Amino acid sequence: MLPTPRVLPSTGTTDVPTVPGGPITVCMNRNPPEGTVITKSVRDPACNGQCRSELEIPIRNRMVICRGQSIPKGYAIELLTFTPDCSCAGGGQNAYTIKAETKTESEN
Repeated sequence: MLPTPRVLPSTGTTDVPTVPGGPITVCMNRNPPEGTVITKSVRDPACNGQCRSELEIPIRNRMVICRGQSIPKGYAIELLTFTPDCSCAGGGQNAYTIKAETKTESEN
């Protein structure tokens, strides 16, 4: 069972998840800390103009992440998609489905 996400106050620094696959919730807009991805980002008045975002260390073969952030090392974009979980990234195609690269794919 994954840990329950927790909301952290926006202090100018961002806590990072320590358990792969275990999201934490923070107030931020883009550019998650290295080694993490934003898997959910929605408007929240409690975040004072920023978005309430879930950060996660990627561990799954495929996952959906919000558009507008770097693709993590070892992953490639599989398709552009839409999810209401990424409303801070805009409407329309606001998310990527990313896929872990196989050794052959990453060597090309």
